Amino acid sequence: MQKSGFSLIELLIGLLIASFLTTVLYNMFHQTVTVSERLSVWIDDYSDILLMRSELERDIAGIVVVRTEQKSDNPKAAEPKDAAPKATAIAQEGNGQKEDENQGKAQFSVEVKDGKLIQLSMITTHALPRVDKPGSHLVRVRYFLEEDPQQKKLFRLMRKETVDSPTAQKQEKLPGNRAYPLIQRLTSLHITLHVRTFVTGDGAKPATMKKIKQWGSKQAADEIPVPEYIAFEGDYLSHNNKDTIPFSFLIKVPIATGLYEAKQQELRKKMAAEQRLKGQQAPAQPPQQPQVKVGT
Repeated sequence: MQKSGFSLIELLIGLLIASFLTTVLYNMFHQTVTVSERLSVWIDDYSDILLMRSELERDIAGIVVVRTEQKSDNPKAAEPKDAAPKATAIAQEGNGQKEDENQGKAQFSVEVKDGKLIQLSMITTHALPRVDKPGSHLVRVRYFLEEDPQQKKLFRLMRKETVDSPTAQKQEKLPGNRAYPLIQRLTSLHITLHVRTFVTGDGAKPATMKKIKQWGSKQAADEIPVPEYIAFEGDYLSHNNKDTIPFSFLIKVPIATGLYEAKQQELRKKMAAEQRLKGQQAPAQPPQQPQVKVGT
């Protein structure tokens, strides 16, 4: 009776096939785990950047220009006591911290020193939800960079808003009056402001754009309270602590469009009035008398 079994060659071939399949499956599993880890890091990185962009877009979309009423030259003219204020007052910061230098000077301001963002300040209707005052209300929002205490040579973008509550004593208890990090792991952040230059000559010429780095009371007085576009550019250190992710995005200031158009129309009306005034002031030349030759 003949015994059945595997020969040595068949056994070696089987082991070779099994080892090949095991290697292939292990490589597929390793690649899947690697891709999953990279995807998780990618999602974390870009989620932080998108969250920062979304918050900035919401704050900038809600920028308003508070018009303050000028005092009358007539001392007898006085407002009634029941008159409502023409502008919403922005309360000072609580917690014993120093008030913003640009607060009260420019409703929108950007301060940069040695290429580093010191602060971006604006008045906006996008405020954190509050129990004591539901609905939209004006707040002054400040963005500023500070060193990340957990990561050396890295920065984080902080957001802080000053509420317009009349009870300034309770401000330290409100969540919006405490600065919180909007994004961390920043290696650099630069802001460029796009401003439309007004046409002072021929009104048919198109307006041009200029780029500036800072914005304060001087720009607000000379040009317009807010820029037309705000560009953000910087670098973000990935969670794998190896790669640096560059980012850049441009945000339009909605309220600036109407303000720039109104300013342009105002300049055109002013130029037309000056031209009419020059035409009226030009001395009228007396009509020339026809010369008559008298023959001898």
